[in-house]
Amino acid sequence: MKWQLGDELDNRIKQYDGWLDLIDIEAPDEQGVFVFVSDGLDVRYVGSAKESLDKEINAAVNNGKSGGASMYSWYVTLSYKDAESLSGSWIEKYRPANCKG
Repeated sequence: MKWQLGDELDNRIKQYDGWLDLIDIEAPDEQGVFVFVSDGLDVRYVGSAKESLDKEINAAVNNGKSGGASMYSWYVTLSYKDAESLSGSWIEKYRPANCKG
C-alpha cells in the first residue's frame, strides 16, 4: 500500500524530516518510528526505536528489512510508548511486505 500524505501529522510525532535516500542513513538518537518505502512510496517496512532511530534504522537495513525500498523517513515521538503505538497502527494500516514473519 502506498504511503498516505498526512500520516506524518499524527499528534504522537514531535519531529520528522521527510523522505531521505536510503544510501546515507542519518537519524536522531531518540525514540520513534521509521518507514522504508519504494520509489513509488509503497510501504516496505515499519519499525520502532526505543533509544536511537539511527541505530535501529541501520540494524534493519543490515538485517534485510529494506528489501525493495529506496527511501526512508524517521519520526521522533513524544515517548517510546507512542512509538510502539504508532508503528503498530501503521503496520496494521499498510501491511508492509518486509514486516511479515
